[in-house]
Amino acid sequence: MKKLYAIALLFTVFNAPLYCQMKDGDGSTNTAGLETSEEALAKYIKNANGQDSFAQLAALTETAKANFSDSASITENLSFWLAENHPIYDGKGFNEALQFRAYLLHSFSFFPANDRILGYLISELTFSDNQNIVCAAVFTSKKYHDSRLIPLIEKLATDAYRTTVNFSDFQYNTVYNYKTTIQEEAKKALDALKTEEVPATSHKPSCCSSKMAIGKESPSKLIGKKDRMVKDLNITFLDQENDFINLKNTHGSPFIVTFFYTSCTNQNKCAATISKLSELQKSLVGKKNKFKIYAITYDEYVDKPDVLKKYGGSYNFMFDKNNKFLLSADKEEKEKMDQLFNTTVNYGNGIVNQHGIQLFLFDKHGKIASVIENENWTVPSVSDKINTLLEE
Repeated sequence: MKKLYAIALLFTVFNAPLYCQMKDGDGSTNTAGLETSEEALAKYIKNANGQDSFAQLAALTETAKANFSDSASITENLSFWLAENHPIYDGKGFNEALQFRAYLLHSFSFFPANDRILGYLISELTFSDNQNIVCAAVFTSKKYHDSRLIPLIEKLATDAYRTTVNFSDFQYNTVYNYKTTIQEEAKKALDALKTEEVPATSHKPSCCSSKMAIGKESPSKLIGKKDRMVKDLNITFLDQENDFINLKNTHGSPFIVTFFYTSCTNQNKCAATISKLSELQKSLVGKKNKFKIYAITYDEYVDKPDVLKKYGGSYNFMFDKNNKFLLSADKEEKEKMDQLFNTTVNYGNGIVNQHGIQLFLFDKHGKIASVIENENWTVPSVSDKINTLLEE
């Protein structure tokens, strides 16, 4: 299929349904189907990737704000940009990605409520350590009357969060000059939430479940045996002892797969993940030979076997034949891993610029039994799932 380029987006004060002329990659006019300006903008947003600068993406967002702020379709397309592994973050710097993410989260306060956006608001309020992102998430949360937001925002309404945040400093938000603090926005959000609070929706607004590669998340129970999916686990890794291991050979007992990297600076993500894995080992110490834990690094260039071993030791993680830290054996194996797990990570110049939280639980047949994404999973909940799988 030839790539289409929109050469003009036409808007009018008369709100007429003007159209966008399209051209094929060779420059010839495509008259097969003219698109309304909203459809053309939606296509631009949907096809955005790492070749687009954040300034260009912000221009699209501002166009959407000015002309289609009530469009559920535009909102839905924009919401996919919040995925940590979305192509728009390819090749971008760490701070640059955080800055745009803060701008984007704040921008969603201008658009209709959306379950995917709600999922990311919950995730950022749970895990983010960036004050701009947290403040933007709190600001936009006022639009979402969901009780799950309340405990996350209550902890931010304290004097510890009095640092000034200026939304005009979000680099791309040049027309919104508004100075505030996380504490101030938290108090406003709590007033709005408690005034018009509604119960949490019955479904989980998973950030990424619509693109989940190998299963659907069920935070409170395992996926039914008949619904568990079989995937090719033929992926080779190196472990912390510099020995090769292939996941296809792990059948026979339940096992966990999760992700981290040793130079992660967000204590709410990688450090917390490894710390909880260590606690999980202790909670199931009598069954340590009946299940396996594999923690895979995002950064195989820095996290060599000796680095992984040292990092695990610092969190009292107990290494043995069933409990390992892994790195991709080569580029091809990493691509297979990313495709299988739909890893929520992105890179700029070979460095992780953002990532989510993922934990996969497999049954003894190598079938996915539970997927947790961007949720603050607890040791008791995962321990219960493992015990259930051990009884199957």
